Amino acid sequence: GDGIGTQIEYAYGFSPLVANPPEATGFTASRDGADFNITFRRDPAATDLGYQLQTSPDLATWTTIATSTGGAAAVGTNGGTVLSDAAFPGQAAFRLVTVRESIPGETGARRFTRLRTIR
Repeated sequence: GDGIGTQIEYAYGFSPLVANPPEATGFTASRDGADFNITFRRDPAATDLGYQLQTSPDLATWTTIATSTGGAAAVGTNGGTVLSDAAFPGQAAFRLVTVRESIPGETGARRFTRLRTIR
């Protein structure tokens, strides 16, 4: 009943039987000029899942800017740079990944972000 989908709860290492606050996901996004910084939580023990961090200028076209598959560290793609993939504070079994996407000339443009999990 916490509004977090079951596959996402699994990807974050949550129990579907317990309500988790949204901030427990570690998912944040911020902007500094043309740089977009996005942080998300991943579970390296979920080796049967893949994580795709995606961004979009219009909610219609999505570009994957970082991936993590098979429990491996996140890797930047398509202009995404992984700044860190470190232990989640207070929960060392999980990782907190921060990715930067730089888009020169788009300091005033909107950017939408989503974390896609794939099996």
